[in-house]
Amino acid sequence: MGGWCGVEIAKRAVSERQVLGDEFASILPIGIGIGRFSCLVHGCCPGRAVADVLPESLATGFQRIGFEFWPAPIVEIAFQSIFWLACISTRNVSWLKGQKFHLYLITYGMFRATHEHFRDTVRYEATNISPYMVLGLIVAMTGAIAFAARHYKLNSKT
Repeated sequence: MGGWCGVEIAKRAVSERQVLGDEFASILPIGIGIGRFSCLVHGCCPGRAVADVLPESLATGFQRIGFEFWPAPIVEIAFQSIFWLACISTRNVSWLKGQKFHLYLITYGMFRATHEHFRDTVRYEATNISPYMVLGLIVAMTGAIAFAARHYKLNSKT
């Protein structure tokens, strides 16, 4: 979010009007995916015990294939890879032009808000909600507002 704000401020300062989000959205998942690969290698960003977060039948299945804990970095790498592939494969889809970064904010924010349930992160005591869940929802809402604003701006010119 800070990077996005910085880019928008810099664009205004130099009077840049070109939409750059599609290019950024197509490389951002690669960087985050590499970061999560580092988490996997170093053992940080752990998941919670699958028995605590999944129904018994699913937890048993995960345990049979060797996962006692939710594979948080692997799931994040998968999300980033899928988004990157979707971004590349929809390069010429006209209604997505200039909207891919906003779609990234929406999908990644919702993903993180949901995925945090499975990760072993600090939570607010009374609610069992992590600050990352709240931040994920804020990111998703910001992306949705920006998507709607750009859609309105592009369609009001006709």
